[in-house]
Amino acid sequence: MKNPNSDFQSLLWANQGERPSLPRQLFKKGKFRMKVAITVWDEKISPVFDSAHKLLIADIKNEKIKKMSYQSFNPQFEARLTEDLSHFGIEVLICGAISEIHSTLIEACAIKLIPFIGGNVNQVLEAYAKGNPLGPSFLMPGCREDDSMV
Repeated sequence: MKNPNSDFQSLLWANQGERPSLPRQLFKKGKFRMKVAITVWDEKISPVFDSAHKLLIADIKNEKIKKMSYQSFNPQFEARLTEDLSHFGIEVLICGAISEIHSTLIEACAIKLIPFIGGNVNQVLEAYAKGNPLGPSFLMPGCREDDSMV
């Protein structure tokens, strides 16, 4: 029996697969720079974007985290959300579960969205900064290929 999550998993890996290939080349040339935001709850990725209230914003240069800051935000004000993310210069947003309306708004702003990620914020950020795909160990429960539907 085919795992119902396999289509989702393929889509997730396809989206993440685009990111590391080009930056790996740029890392070698010393020219890679990116601004990444992660929704935060305590020291973990906020499990639901729609109810998150804090972003960790990190400047990454050549596989190193150069600067980190925290910013309050309210995703319930959709018009303000896109303005804020653009104002902060966010290029990539890593989060837990997210509603369709928010994901559509974020992607419409040309921000790369990596949803359904969970775990320790620092470990996720460090892995992403080094150009590693956020694999199964960082996926939220129910989103892993080996999770079975009951």
